[in-house]
Amino acid sequence: YFMALKFLCKHKFLNNLKVGENVKKIIIINGKKRAGKDYIANILKEKLGNCEIMHYADALKQIISETFEISLEELDNYKNENVEIIFNNRKTTFRRILQCFATEAIKPVFGNNIWKRIVLEKIKETNAEYIIIPDFRFPEEYIENSLTVKVLGGDSNDTHISEIALNDFKFDYIIDNTKKGDLTHCINGLLSLLRQKEQKWKMLNKEI
Repeated sequence: YFMALKFLCKHKFLNNLKVGENVKKIIIINGKKRAGKDYIANILKEKLGNCEIMHYADALKQIISETFEISLEELDNYKNENVEIIFNNRKTTFRRILQCFATEAIKPVFGNNIWKRIVLEKIKETNAEYIIIPDFRFPEEYIENSLTVKVLGGDSNDTHISEIALNDFKFDYIIDNTKKGDLTHCINGLLSLLRQKEQKWKMLNKEI
């Protein structure tokens, strides 16, 4: 906890983007693990240009990597490959550690929207025109006026709350990646919806 406290106390913890600031063009993506959320985010980044990808889990991963004295790249590899370790005399995985630390350990102390508040701080400081967040997992992580995307596919056997909390959420757009095929049509459809959304963003900015 000391490592987490030291890290989290550096942040201002914004609850929302302040009235009077330009409405940001934000896309938040949800899906099961290995559904292809980051893959979709990278495709969008290439097509949109002035774009920055952020993760709600960036701060969490920084804490865990420093705690276990491993690099962020190693942490991602261990998580994705489901590498098992012994922690507190129990066999577990880094994915499970990330899930439990983020949800069961930190949220009761700092609030359910702690990871969103850290990302809002980063959004306020960036000069990017578009922000993509491909690890949207909880209702409290929704950002007002953002475009929400659901990616179908991946591992549906994990019943941790972080994997099922948005099962009943109504998304703006759904991408079916269950067959891992060509997603050109889906991406083009999303870009078309994004252009429509941009008109709303422009109107909101005029009202400020």
